[in-house]
Amino acid sequence: MPVLVHGEVDYYVLYYKSPEDVNYYKRRIDAKRSRDEAPGTFVAQLTNLYNFTTYKLAVSAVTKSTKAPGKLYESQFSSYHQIFVSPGCTVPSEMVSVFARYL
Repeated sequence: MPVLVHGEVDYYVLYYKSPEDVNYYKRRIDAKRSRDEAPGTFVAQLTNLYNFTTYKLAVSAVTKSTKAPGKLYESQFSSYHQIFVSPGCTVPSEMVSVFARYL
């Protein structure tokens, strides 16, 4: 049975892929935010997405071991979400905040 250790998240990993992709792309998101970001909000910009494509996304949290230097522990994936990318689309900030609360 896993042991629950209280600590902090060092970074998140965003996994995403389109139906045509064989493997997931990964994007690391630092858990340390700047002073001007709202608590629980983390923003990542993905540059290799294509218009008219639906992407499947999931997030995991990673923390460094406090007992074994260099060892990392990664959480289970969050539930999957889908997004559709269309030309000229913009994401309202309230949507980013709502999604970020589930990280």
